Amino acid sequence: MGAETIMLVGAGVSAASNILGGQAAMAAGRYQQSIAERNAGVYEDKANQALEIGERNVTTFNKAFAKQQASTEAAYISAGVKLSGTPLEILEYNLAEAELESLNIMYDARMQNYDFKEQAVMARMQGNLAMFQARIILKCGWNCYWCLWN
Repeated sequence: MGAETIMLVGAGVSAASNILGGQAAMAAGRYQQSIAERNAGVYEDKANQALEIGERNVTTFNKAFAKQQASTEAAYISAGVKLSGTPLEILEYNLAEAELESLNIMYDARMQNYDFKEQAVMARMQGNLAMFQARIILKCGWNCYWCLWN
């Protein structure tokens, strides 16, 4: 075998290994993207659950408050207190505070919902990045900075 033949064989082996490396990179990129997509789905489910839990917590709070408010009214009435003036102001104050608490519960649920949706976006971006990198490796056969930016 001559030097030219050895160089041609070497070039062929190098080209084949680059192709195989690129195919492996694509397989790895697809796998990473599928994991990222799965994670994004989990985060989206958690986002929906956060709102459902918030709504359930508001309902539970409102029921407990209604019982407490009724108990307070009954105590006033059984003590012979008229529901006007200060006792009525206290009941109205309690009602306003309960409304604020319900709004706070839902605000927290919405913030959790937003955070989970952001995590889903980030997971998808990571999957897209993995595929981008795999395509670059497939394109040139090397994971080089020049190929990433050109």
